[in-house]
Amino acid sequence: MTTKPKKLSRLKSTADLEKEILEEEEAKEAAVEKASNSLGNTPYTEKEVKAALLNCGKSMERRTEKYIVESDFELKDDMLTLFLVNSTLMELFHELKQEILDFIRKDIGNDSLQISAILTAEKKEAKPRTEQEKFKAMLEKNPALKNFKDELGLDLVY
Repeated sequence: MTTKPKKLSRLKSTADLEKEILEEEEAKEAAVEKASNSLGNTPYTEKEVKAALLNCGKSMERRTEKYIVESDFELKDDMLTLFLVNSTLMELFHELKQEILDFIRKDIGNDSLQISAILTAEKKEAKPRTEQEKFKAMLEKNPALKNFKDELGLDLVY
């Protein structure tokens, strides 16, 4: 019986190098095969994307994270654009972007979808301050006030 001599050197033998190369090639082939088993390009509708966003929100823990996926959005071609109302949500979106995108892609079965966000300013209505501004605001809600004012001959104090 012959026994293998014990390695005294820390240098790798050519047999060990060949084994490593084969393992690396097998790993690369497995990665390519896994990539080819992607989700595909299943057609989807805006309702399906909205449902996927809501499902994504259910899986999130923090309310601010849920607010991102519950915000208004626009779907044009394969681009999903979320409309966020402040910079804090925008920063959080950038942190969660890939997680949200992966969830939606998996839910709708389409890996060509892309996601972005746009910062939109909150619209604040100015409150009427003067008597004339208050009357105009009331007229918008109830146009019959103009007839009432005219019939009674009322005049606004300026």
